Amino acid sequence: MSLVFAYDTYYLIALHVISIFILVLVNAAVWLKAKRIPLLYGYLTVQGILLLWMTSKVLKTVAPNVQLKAIFVVCQYAGVCFLGEAFLVFSFLYSRGRMMPGKYVAALGVPSFVFLVALVTNPAHMLFYSRFDFWGDAFGPVFYVQQAYNYILIAVGMFLCAKTFGRQFGDRRNRWLLFSAAILIPLVVNIVYVFGWFKRVFGFSPPCDITPISCNI
Repeated sequence: MSLVFAYDTYYLIALHVISIFILVLVNAAVWLKAKRIPLLYGYLTVQGILLLWMTSKVLKTVAPNVQLKAIFVVCQYAGVCFLGEAFLVFSFLYSRGRMMPGKYVAALGVPSFVFLVALVTNPAHMLFYSRFDFWGDAFGPVFYVQQAYNYILIAVGMFLCAKTFGRQFGDRRNRWLLFSAAILIPLVVNIVYVFGWFKRVFGFSPPCDITPISCNI
């Protein structure tokens, strides 16, 4: 094991453990103070996916063999593949005050399920990951299609949230801008990371995908 690999592993685990602690602490406070309404459960569904994502990344990192790594990657994407849909359903409920019709929820989940199946069967076709071994991996074309689908759903959800911020905050434009900018951060971070632009934009490369960590904002 190289020294660089060891440091990257250490920072990945440290960052994610701290982020998991913050996520659990904040959402425990939300649970204790919030009314038990559908909006709360929609919000906690999104947060639960983020928790599964980060926990699976930590377990994947410390897994002693490639077989266990593959299992934890499947656990990770069991959440990630449905993150866009979960966020859009929450955003619809937040902006419209009612649940999205079940037929639309089911229809939105079909592509996500197909992407998850593609990941589970990846060794047979290598389209989700073009390379996957103990030391690293490389994305395949299906991964990018899955990302694009998630981006579209999240972008629509953000638009719905931003419109609702405008109605709720009224003349308090600073709050509207702050909330709207905050929900953009994870999407921007993920795009910059996935397409390898991090070093070009920020001058350094993170030791891991920090998208779920940035979601704590």
